[in-house]
Amino acid sequence: MINKPDALKMASVIIPTYDRPQDLALCLQVVIRQQARIPLEFIVVDNHPESDVTPSVVAQFPGVKLVTQPLKGLSYARNAGVHASQGDVLLFIDDDILVTEHWAETMLATFSRDDIMAVTGRVLPYSTQTQAEHLFETYISFDRGPESQEYGTQWFKSFWKRSVPTHYIGGGGNSAIRRSAFSNPRIGLFNERLGAGTPIGSAEDQYCFYKILKAGYSIVYQASAEVLHKHRTNEEALYKQLLAYGKAVVGYELECLVDEHDWRALLELAVVLPVWHLRNFFQILVCFAIRREVPEHARLDMTSLHGNLLGFNAWYRSRKRLKRMGASPALRPINFPAGALTNVASDSIASHRA
Repeated sequence: MINKPDALKMASVIIPTYDRPQDLALCLQVVIRQQARIPLEFIVVDNHPESDVTPSVVAQFPGVKLVTQPLKGLSYARNAGVHASQGDVLLFIDDDILVTEHWAETMLATFSRDDIMAVTGRVLPYSTQTQAEHLFETYISFDRGPESQEYGTQWFKSFWKRSVPTHYIGGGGNSAIRRSAFSNPRIGLFNERLGAGTPIGSAEDQYCFYKILKAGYSIVYQASAEVLHKHRTNEEALYKQLLAYGKAVVGYELECLVDEHDWRALLELAVVLPVWHLRNFFQILVCFAIRREVPEHARLDMTSLHGNLLGFNAWYRSRKRLKRMGASPALRPINFPAGALTNVASDSIASHRA
């Protein structure tokens, strides 16, 4: 039994959204029922305020705080939520996530030591009825299994033939991070060159986990903190998502190489990824030669390869995009009164030009 540290006084649940009112409404219906031994505040970040579809949804849930972030990108949205939050621990879910009972309390209770800077939870499929949902869960999947794991400095340094596979840890769609991480100069806010809404398309959570581990802290994958994820229901959307993931793999490695000077990323790009794709291609050829059929994962593999090839240019464009749009202001440590919850109808995080 993991006990909650006494130091935690409040937690914030941050939900970025971009014009998915039905998903958001269902997400909020479930998450606001969460109870914990410390106060919870709920923040929705509208990443497309000009559409005006999100405020009417949030208005149905009294006490939920609405923040607007017109700069497009999941990292911009999450960082706006960080700035607007008051919690000692910030819990992140996406608007297509449904939390299970005791989710928040389980996540918070896992912060049993000061060196545990982040916690991820298990992500199970909401449905696998369509072919797209089946393909995603069978060959990709966000599920990291039924066994809890802790990842720390030793694990981070154990990889020398490849880069640090932070995707093993889990994802940002079901995660909790201490507020102090974002004001730590060795970690900082989410990387706004990465994530949905950028040319890269993902990996802002993986890069955040990388920075936490590099700074000497630990991350716990808490398998009992389960949520349900609504996968893409049609194959066109699935392959668009997978293409973004393919670009993100390269973007993540290039960020680690250029900004963190981690030469393991170069080995990943030059050796590990090409060998992985060659092995998959060989398996496809063998399957076709023996069975005279193409395996159902063949298009997934080719889409991933296509994304990897596009990733270099996408990374360059993402870096130019951030220079043009400007980064969110750095987070300064703020001390809030214990248990001080405020119901703010709307707020806005002003963009900061670099």
